[in-house]
Amino acid sequence: MSDLSWLSQELSAAIPATIPRHIAKLSSRRRLASPKTARLIEFVQNKAATTRPHQKTFVALHEIIQDKNQYLWREQIVAVWALGKADLEEDQRKSASQALAYLLDHNGKTHGQWFADSLAQAIWQIMRLGILGVTCCFICFIIALMIAAFDLNPDKTMLIPFAYVGVISIALTIVVPCISVISQTHTTRKIHLEAARALGNLGQAEGVSALLRASQNAVFLQKVGQEALMRTLSSLTFEEHYGALGSDVVPNLCALLNGRSHSGASSVVDWKFALIGALGQVGDARAIHQIMQVLQENSPDAGGSPLLFQKAERVLDVLRKRAARETEQKTLLRGAEAPVGSKTLLRSYEETCETPPEQLLRAAENEEG
Repeated sequence: MSDLSWLSQELSAAIPATIPRHIAKLSSRRRLASPKTARLIEFVQNKAATTRPHQKTFVALHEIIQDKNQYLWREQIVAVWALGKADLEEDQRKSASQALAYLLDHNGKTHGQWFADSLAQAIWQIMRLGILGVTCCFICFIIALMIAAFDLNPDKTMLIPFAYVGVISIALTIVVPCISVISQTHTTRKIHLEAARALGNLGQAEGVSALLRASQNAVFLQKVGQEALMRTLSSLTFEEHYGALGSDVVPNLCALLNGRSHSGASSVVDWKFALIGALGQVGDARAIHQIMQVLQENSPDAGGSPLLFQKAERVLDVLRKRAARETEQKTLLRGAEAPVGSKTLLRSYEETCETPPEQLLRAAENEEG
């Protein structure tokens, strides 16, 4: 096994405690690993080289976190951590943030879809093991019949082991799929927590939407969501991200602003300040009511935070102007009345012209006097 003492000494304060154990597990079976896993191990164990990965190494890490093989969960956790700690170029940071956000969003699935897929997988395992259990019970029954056929006075104790086999087969049919689903859920949660930390380290706007969706879960918000969002919300700009991050971004920001923070009093002000600032960049008319509530809670009479009050005042003014401008644009784009029918516009003039052509074409002459 490779010596990992340098990893514990130099990076212990910057990494979760589980990462060195995963690296040690992967290193012990390195000879049997795929080329992508080999590149991953080489990158995280190379202490002399720069933390900027080679392009082939970056591609390998990118492919590992996109792999849907549930048995590669150790590789995924280490790859996610490595991408969050690596010195990436700007285009690599964006690409990595998009891949990590996709991973955090259950690979493009909603939580309900992911749960339905897990349930379907459990049912499939129950059916598969059920067939095995029924087969074992059938074999035990045949053996018992054969014993009874050849022995007119069979010893009933001889049938007990076969009964045990049948009962165990039925029990495993139910227990094994449940354990599998619980284990997969636990592993997925670990990967999601590490992906959120990596998105926070990268600090790219590409990860904001996924972090906001995941942070609607209070446990996730308390563990990693709040810290990760604090590092990424400042990357939002009106020019680049307004209306480009999805329709649920503004409601999710408002929900977090309306919820409770899990930090100290001073951090609560910083947290709400970051949320209000994000709404100032990408918010619309849907956020006006929530900002007005912040103003009421932090007004001088209520004894709130003057910093939040001033910030909310500026953002409320921006949101109102933005909403008014959008209303004017919709009004200008709406037609005032129904257009005139095509028959009226294209109707030809059928009456005869009584004026002689000579008069119509006669040039005007200047007269004296």
